[in-house]
Amino acid sequence: MTEHQQASGANTTGYINPIIFMRSGYVHCRMIVEEGGTVDFLHLEVNQSYEKLTGLKNVTGLRMTEVLPGMSEVDLNLSVIRNETKE
Repeated sequence: MTEHQQASGANTTGYINPIIFMRSGYVHCRMIVEEGGTVDFLHLEVNQSYEKLTGLKNVTGLRMTEVLPGMSEVDLNLSVIRNETKE
C-alpha cells in the first residue's frame, strides 16, 4: 500500500473506508460481559469525528472505564439494553 493510499483511508485491499470521512461520530465497541451482565465496553474502532465530538482521543483498544473512570459507578442497566437488542 502506498503512503498516499494510507493517508486517504485506504485499507489493505485498496478500498477507501467511508467511515473515516463521515461527519458523524462512529465507534465500534465490544461489550464485556461478566457474571451475566454487561460491565464495560472495549473500543475497537473510532473515526476522527467521534474524537472531535467527544474529546476522547486514542481510545482504540481501551475499555470505557479506562477512558471515563466514573463510568463504572454509573448504573446504565446495560444488561437490559443488551437483551433488548438481541431480540
